[in-house]
Amino acid sequence: LFHIPTSVNLGKFGQVYRVTDKETGKEFAAKFYRARTSKDKSEARKEIQLMNKLHHPKIVQCQAAYETLVFFLPSVAGGELFERIVDENFEHTELTSARYVQQILEGMQYVHKQNIIHLDLKPENIVCVDTSGTQIKIIDFGLARELEKGKPLMVMHGTPEFVAPEVINYEPVGLETDMWSIGVICFILLSGESPFQGNNDAETFALVTAASFEFDPESFEDISDEAKDFISSLLKKDQRLVSVLALNRMANLTSKLDSPGSFSEGNGHNAFFRPRSPHKRQMTHSWGLSLQVYTPLITVALFLFCHPFRASVEP
Repeated sequence: LFHIPTSVNLGKFGQVYRVTDKETGKEFAAKFYRARTSKDKSEARKEIQLMNKLHHPKIVQCQAAYETLVFFLPSVAGGELFERIVDENFEHTELTSARYVQQILEGMQYVHKQNIIHLDLKPENIVCVDTSGTQIKIIDFGLARELEKGKPLMVMHGTPEFVAPEVINYEPVGLETDMWSIGVICFILLSGESPFQGNNDAETFALVTAASFEFDPESFEDISDEAKDFISSLLKKDQRLVSVLALNRMANLTSKLDSPGSFSEGNGHNAFFRPRSPHKRQMTHSWGLSLQVYTPLITVALFLFCHPFRASVEP
């Protein structure tokens, strides 16, 4: 029934292909799971069950699923938001960044109302509907979990630069864990930089667990105080903004940035910027690495951060 011409992406849990229905000509993205064990099969079915619960314009919809552990999603032509961030020829403003974040929050507010956490929000898991517009959808619920009252949930997976401190510390996660990741995405969209990128892996994890970051004066020179305050309200250890309040604040900022005559021509938020450099592009290639790979490094990072004077170098 389907023609399978193109492999779109290889992930930890399976392969995604762009397929075409031979009868209708309609394109889909088909995710084939690599389910070698009963645990793998259980995880695959769990993702399908979660996807079947979610019906929102900003969430990619599950069109069909089969016992062979393959499910079909609508194909989108715009590619990953990640690709736009690292594209030298793609320019955008604070307004377009705010539009992206507002849509992410619209989708995640709905997801959180279902008591579901995504646990792997990052630019690679945000796709653009077309090649020129700013409409997006959230994808890949392979690590998502449904919270149960009275049952604390701890996880040790995710993408290093986007996971919240409680993930690294192996503490209970919650809806607020996704909000941290949204703060990181917003920071990157506005500056092209990662807020917690250290000189090495151990330093990166130490910065995350300390919630230690700063707004580079040059990168954030033309960014509004409202946007920086928004990021700061998410990238904190405790009492992060919940999705409904974050959405209200971002919607207000988008409206303000979009209003005619708000800013002088060629200055500030109307000005185009290109938040990229060779170093930053190199940094983005590490985003897809699983946190599980870094488990020993997490231990080292936390030890050095908590006990900085115990480390020594033998001659």
